[in-house]
Amino acid sequence: MRLSRARYGLLFSASLLAALAYGCSSSDEGGDDQPKQQQGKDTPAQEGPEQPAKPSFPLAESYAGSWKRDDGATFEVQDDGTKVTGSLSEDSEGRWEAYSFELERKQGQLVGKATFTTTEGGHSAEVRWELAGAADENLSGRIQGAWLDGDQIVVFADDPEWAEHAFTVTRPKPESSGPVAMGPQQPDE
Repeated sequence: MRLSRARYGLLFSASLLAALAYGCSSSDEGGDDQPKQQQGKDTPAQEGPEQPAKPSFPLAESYAGSWKRDDGATFEVQDDGTKVTGSLSEDSEGRWEAYSFELERKQGQLVGKATFTTTEGGHSAEVRWELAGAADENLSGRIQGAWLDGDQIVVFADDPEWAEHAFTVTRPKPESSGPVAMGPQQPDE
């Protein structure tokens, strides 16, 4: 009798394992597809990195001039109406040997990449910039983070860290057309 109970227990255990294995197997009707099927209207799928909020101020017609970032870096900027390019003109903290960017107008934002070279060690990297219009025709947005790790710069391309920044834009003064020529004056009578 004892032997038959052991066989019964073994058969029950084998059946239980088979049922569990079938329920966990990957097939077209379950298994790996289950999380996708559970993603309904309440749980949207995550596609790519978190996107910045839509801009609340429209972009200005031009951003040519001087941009001062909230961390003190100053850039001289050209804007041809499509592309906005700039390069570092002053870095009071001495972080960068060179820093330049190229941004395009896309969906109400300035989006593109910047390249920099550090003063310490001369390391270079490329990071993403995403800027939007701000009050008084200035700019604000996010810049992809980069870290110096020993003798290399680390940029997390697939899952970037972002730093929020604001820029104060100073536009060039209009060029003067020179002195105004005055015609002959009539003598006072």
